[in-house]
Amino acid sequence: MDATTDETMPEASHKRRRLWIIVAVVAVVALVVAGVLAYRQATRSRALSACENASSQYQSAVKQLDKTRSAASQQVKATPAGDVSDAKVIQAVTNAMGDEASKGKDKAKPVKDSKRAIPSCPADANAGTLNGNTATIRQAADQAGKDGKAIATANAALTADVRKTVKAHLDKAIGDGDQLLGSTDGQVADNATRDALKTALDQAKAVQANAKASVDDQRKAIQAINDQTKAVNDSKTAKDQADQAAADAQATASAANSVQAQAAPSSGQGYSGGGYTGTRSWGGGNGYHSGNGGGYRSNGGGSRSTWTPAPSAPAPSAPAPAPAAPSHSGGIWDDINNGATGPAIDSHGNCFARCF
Repeated sequence: MDATTDETMPEASHKRRRLWIIVAVVAVVALVVAGVLAYRQATRSRALSACENASSQYQSAVKQLDKTRSAASQQVKATPAGDVSDAKVIQAVTNAMGDEASKGKDKAKPVKDSKRAIPSCPADANAGTLNGNTATIRQAADQAGKDGKAIATANAALTADVRKTVKAHLDKAIGDGDQLLGSTDGQVADNATRDALKTALDQAKAVQANAKASVDDQRKAIQAINDQTKAVNDSKTAKDQADQAAADAQATASAANSVQAQAAPSSGQGYSGGGYTGTRSWGGGNGYHSGNGGGYRSNGGGSRSTWTPAPSAPAPSAPAPAPAAPSHSGGIWDDINNGATGPAIDSHGNCFARCF
């Protein structure tokens, strides 16, 4: 019996040894599998975390891009064309934003959509998928950051140009206002307009001297000067028109006085009185001569005559009515028809026949 026991012992020992080997191999395999699974899980977990972080960074970049775009858009809308040195400064901002620019040779780039379609980060995705999504999301976030930086740079250039241009406009408005104020003293219908212009200029100069004054403050100062400048110019125009009307009225009155003075009668000679009142006589070779009233005197046969002026009559105090035309029968007309020579003068000193 001892011999049988001795023979069976090695075989049992071998079986136990094989069993332990199998158990050890299984344990090792299990450990390897567990390690692989753990590694894969850790890798997927890290990939998922990276993807989620990239997505968060992208959302922040898009939010900042939208904020930058909004500020630039408001700046463009609030900037009059005259407040920039060159329209291309505004065009650069619209191009950077990707907005459709005004029609012309320069065309804006395609619209940049700040909310681009990006992949998600599903929790059940493998590490490879998550890593690929992460790379795409990070690329989109980088592009959003570049777009935002380009817009901010263009908008900063626009802001600086506006400040410089508006400041130049303010300087010019103050200079022009001072010149107008100095040249209109006593030249306006209402001097209160000049007082208001001076007040606007004083306030504008305070803004001009303030380095922290905003562009809006400068624009308001310019507008105030422009408003008061218009008021002064209107008042000056009103005075000029009133002065011209007064000058025209004076000229008209002077012309009327001159015409009246020319129409007043002057002292005359020869024929005087109501009609011809001189005595007439024909005698010998002495020809015709007038007894009174001047007229003319003939010396020697009627062919040679000597003009004797009549005494000057005093000038009337008021214009006398025009004399009636003399009758064609009797009086001086008889003398004329009988061959008398020399001018015939009426009672007002006016010649009405043979005037020379």
